[in-house]
Amino acid sequence: ERSRLQERAEALSTQAGLPAETPDGRSVDLSVNIESIYDFSTFDISHTDGVGLLRTEFLYMERKQFPSEEEQYRLYRRVFENMGDLPVTLRTLDIGGDKQLPYFTMPKELNPALGWRGIRVTLQWKDLLRVQLRAALRASAHGKLKLMLPMITTLDEVLEVQEMIRELRAQLQEQGYEVAENVPVGVMIEVPAAVFALPQIIQEVDFVSVGTNDLVQYLLAADRDNPFVGNLYDPHQPAVIEALSYVARIARAEGKPCSVCGEMAGEHMNALLLIGMGYDGLSVAPNFISEVKYAIRRTPTQASEEIFQEVALERSGDGVRRVLQEASGRLMQITAAERIGKEPSPGQIPGDGNGQ
Repeated sequence: ERSRLQERAEALSTQAGLPAETPDGRSVDLSVNIESIYDFSTFDISHTDGVGLLRTEFLYMERKQFPSEEEQYRLYRRVFENMGDLPVTLRTLDIGGDKQLPYFTMPKELNPALGWRGIRVTLQWKDLLRVQLRAALRASAHGKLKLMLPMITTLDEVLEVQEMIRELRAQLQEQGYEVAENVPVGVMIEVPAAVFALPQIIQEVDFVSVGTNDLVQYLLAADRDNPFVGNLYDPHQPAVIEALSYVARIARAEGKPCSVCGEMAGEHMNALLLIGMGYDGLSVAPNFISEVKYAIRRTPTQASEEIFQEVALERSGDGVRRVLQEASGRLMQITAAERIGKEPSPGQIPGDGNGQ
């Protein structure tokens, strides 16, 4: 087993710095999720296509008081300078639920997961959002900023934030600050209502990213941290597969980039399933980059689409996992060529001479 794992690690390392591109030439945006400037020591920036999720709440959680505009600006600028020409998707403050600030007393809620969190907090305490947006827009002069709004439920929330961004941009420019001309704004799809409102929401944003951790628990009404309903929290349930597929279809129909930044994207077979659905981007924890990239580079688009087609016919989470495990068994085989550091033949997945 140790020998097999060593071979696997060596095969992964030979492709870690190569593009996340399928054998038939389809490029997949493979980004990283980070929460601190210190995370840059855990991965090679050249192996990624950018930061797909910057969890800014940890900047707040590490302090004894709300960070000032200047503090935030300096931190975001450091992130941009580290990433160079690569984009950074900054998620606005996402506190509430299991993410509390020691210096900000949140109300006691019977069900905090369904309560005051994410954009709901910052649209009520607008000064929090204004300070953060001002800092981010100032920092945009030093890199490629993308703004992402968490816990969106309605179109009205999106329109309100968009108007705030326009006002702050004009304000900053009047004050002599440089602001990037183009700052894409997107939303996280986590709330089921946002899934079904997506045809309207997507008209007002530049991209969408699915937060599968919360979307799964909300779709299944199963708290992911509650052991009594742990068997129900299952990202492979057909209802979840259908919701994810629907988001990709709507985004592709509108020509808008769509990605997944939840934990689901970090498992290599889930990544291929999502690509088969039509997602063009994945954002994962740094330690999953090489594994996901390896799977992408070994799997033609048609093979991913066939995996999704098989999965869509299943009637249970167990059935979905069986399909993925069978496909994984073919993918995980190591060819002799890879053992000595060579590329696999284009379109060739070991164990199936047809590349399927």
